[in-house]
Amino acid sequence: MGGFYIEWTRFLGRQSEIDKVSLSDRCSTGMSQSNLPNSPKPVLYAEDEEDDVFFMRRAFTDAGIRNPLVIVPNGQEAIDYLLGAGRYSSRDECPLPCLLLLDLKLPKKSGMEVLHWIRTESAISTLPVVILTSSPQDADIQHAYFQGANAYLVKPSAPEELVRMASAIQGFWLTENRTAEKSWEPTGLE
Repeated sequence: MGGFYIEWTRFLGRQSEIDKVSLSDRCSTGMSQSNLPNSPKPVLYAEDEEDDVFFMRRAFTDAGIRNPLVIVPNGQEAIDYLLGAGRYSSRDECPLPCLLLLDLKLPKKSGMEVLHWIRTESAISTLPVVILTSSPQDADIQHAYFQGANAYLVKPSAPEELVRMASAIQGFWLTENRTAEKSWEPTGLE
C-alpha cells in the first residue's frame, strides 16, 4: 500500500503529508440533506484500511460523484448501519444507501458474512452490493457471486485507475441502474 500512497501523493501534486479522513467520520452532520427530494442517496463503503478510504473519497471527488460516501470500518458496523441500530439509528443522519461497496477482509464480520446477511434479510436483500477488494483469487470471486454479489471489482494499483473505476461505478450503479421502487426498511432482526 505504501507505493500506492506515494503514487497518490504525486497524483495530487503534493509531496507533503496528506490529510487523511478519519474512520470515525461515519454519518456526517451534513448527511441529513441526503433525505431531501432529488438529493443523491449515500454509498456505504465497508472498509477498514484508512488509506483505502482516503483514496476512494479522493476518487469519488475527482470523478464528480455527488453521492455521499459513508464509511464503516468493519462488517458488524455495516450490518448495524443497514439495520439502523445503535449510533446509526437516525435515518435523517444515516439514510439507507443506494449501493454498498464491500471489502472482503473486514474485522468482526467478514465481507462474505455481511453479504450473506444482506441476501437473507428480506427487507434489504435487493440492495446492490459491489465487492471491492484486493483479492483477484478465483475462489473469492466465485464465492462472492455465489453469495449474491452484484459485481466484483479488484482495487487498482494506480490513482488514475481508481478514478476511472469510480467513474464507472457512477455511470452504471449510481446513474443507469434501477433498483426496486419499494422503499425498504430493515426489520431489525439478525
